[in-house]
Amino acid sequence: MKKNTKIAAISAAAVIGITGIAAGGQVFANTGAGEAGLPQAEEAALAEVAGEVISSDFEQEDGTTEYEFEIRTEDGAVREVEVRDGTVISDEEDDEGEEQEESADFEGAAISKDEAQQLALDAVPGTVTETEADGENGTPVYEFEIAAEDGNEFSVEVNAETGDVKTENEDD
Repeated sequence: MKKNTKIAAISAAAVIGITGIAAGGQVFANTGAGEAGLPQAEEAALAEVAGEVISSDFEQEDGTTEYEFEIRTEDGAVREVEVRDGTVISDEEDDEGEEQEESADFEGAAISKDEAQQLALDAVPGTVTETEADGENGTPVYEFEIAAEDGNEFSVEVNAETGDVKTENEDD
């Protein structure tokens, strides 16, 4: 599958009118007419593979949005699940192993992914376009790419142990 850059995804969003929808205190990308948005796609992925979403991304191609989720299962394995139009189109073991090693840093973290996302959106209001759970120097960090309301692209990191937020304007 062709991976688009984050900038291309944001540009496409502006051109075709992707909007942000507030749901449960979080903002998600929604593609509109007849397509499942991020919350519905995540629900379908988790119905296929029980666990915790540690990374999500989306791309648009030929007018269709495809979501990709990395899910850590209870046994520590990482599965890559792709969803289109609310339907799971692939479910594969993540054979890279990188996420499995990094995910161990998040066990017992004080801040959940949902709490971290809300902290990120409090710092930079907008639409979350990508999420990732990452270990940096042994410290668990959630990373969010956010298309801000002013049109700029931000990278926001939230320390999963302390809740400290660090932002970087990708457009600078």
